[in-house]
Amino acid sequence: MLNTLSINVKTIDCMDEKLSEVDISHSYDFIFLDWHVLNCEQNNILENLKKQLSIDIKKTIILASFENQQVKDTLSTLDKTVEEILLKPIIKGNLLKTLEHVMGIATKKENKVDNTCFKTLAGSKILLVEDNPLNQQVASQILRSNGFIVDIAEDGIAAIEAVEKNTFDCILMDCQMPRMDGYTAANKIKQQSKFAHIPIIAMTANTMEADLTKAKESGMQGYIAKPIEVQTMFEVIAEHLTQKPL
Repeated sequence: MLNTLSINVKTIDCMDEKLSEVDISHSYDFIFLDWHVLNCEQNNILENLKKQLSIDIKKTIILASFENQQVKDTLSTLDKTVEEILLKPIIKGNLLKTLEHVMGIATKKENKVDNTCFKTLAGSKILLVEDNPLNQQVASQILRSNGFIVDIAEDGIAAIEAVEKNTFDCILMDCQMPRMDGYTAANKIKQQSKFAHIPIIAMTANTMEADLTKAKESGMQGYIAKPIEVQTMFEVIAEHLTQKPL
């Protein structure tokens, strides 16, 4: 199921000796651990993984067939940052929701997106420049479900090629990408007068003044902070598409 989301997966069993098979030079974004592994005699597997892999332990997801007091008691003995439980049998929708939460993509269901001000923007064409496949899928789905037409570019080079071939009303530009980052891509796009009218909005987790100044100097007119809050994302897009505050 993870492979269908274009996520590279490495699978090992619960035996400690299997940990030696894991490529420790690779940076893993997630660890999925079965609860039964944590609850067996080899209860130090999580600690071993933390020591051997380059991974943020906040991104550990526990797989369990149920969530009862026994499961909660087991988790309470672990690192307090391990808080994600994905129930089996795994449904793709629940998997996506769990990954969104772990990655900090805040959809805030309790506060539904007020899209009444976006109705006049339906049909606007957006270029989403993002190298992470999961981020691509989540962001494009949210945008399309609200009437936007979305093309995807996986890095700055692909973004430049896309604007040369197609017409866009707005560009959402991730700042940190392989091959060519968002700052360089935005600068190259804005150097061409025929693209000067296209608003480029930075998507970045780095929101210090120096980072935002760098984005502005590269030609980006605004920014959306990561983790992305959906309502704020739409408001920023609408502001730059209409060229006036909402």
